[in-house]
Amino acid sequence: MKGVIADLHIPYEACFKRPGSGSVSLTFPVPPFTTLKGMCANACGLHWDAADKVDDFFSKLQVNIAPLTPIPEPAEVLSSRLKLGGKSDNFKIRDTEFPTSPIHEYVLINPSYRMYAAADDGWGEKLIEGLKSPARGLYLGRSDDMVIVEIQDVYEDLEEKNTERLKGLVPRDKAKNGGEVIRLPASSKEGKTDSWSPPLLIPEADQEDMELSEEVKAWFFSDDDVGVLLF
Repeated sequence: MKGVIADLHIPYEACFKRPGSGSVSLTFPVPPFTTLKGMCANACGLHWDAADKVDDFFSKLQVNIAPLTPIPEPAEVLSSRLKLGGKSDNFKIRDTEFPTSPIHEYVLINPSYRMYAAADDGWGEKLIEGLKSPARGLYLGRSDDMVIVEIQDVYEDLEEKNTERLKGLVPRDKAKNGGEVIRLPASSKEGKTDSWSPPLLIPEADQEDMELSEEVKAWFFSDDDVGVLLF
């Protein structure tokens, strides 16, 4: 299993839209695992028309995330969307009394995160090379939320062992202390959320690791006794 630590900096704003959001787009405080995996697939140059290859990559890729800077309070953005109709290339404005509708989006201003990612069965090397030299421009969240990726370290052979300290998101039922808890989309199928993570605790930006109430098996991205759970 090859692994990589990469810092993700969003220079403007980002919205990690919660499923079910309609005209009011709410955001997760951290990018979901499905969003991170999609960014990695984009970096590797995978195309959605090669569904079998994408599915195989997602099945071999595991990730975790932690905030690098304090997570900002979501800012509200009000925009107006034009309602279009038709299924051809020549879209027309709908024949309606109200051709536009207001959209309330909640965005995070200039957030930064640290991503832990690992893959096996030949995908590990492609993952590392893709993040070092992306096949396409990378974004995180919406298609215009540009992200800057900075590789911090690369690991050729990750070790898995027991630990009582973890970096990144931690299962709430294993953590000794409290904090903000969230559930994230863990996998998707045909563009829809297929499964969710267990309740996870988000570490503070200045928190190096979290102590657990019991030992768990985790992957080690460094020589210390702090591991990372991958999802």
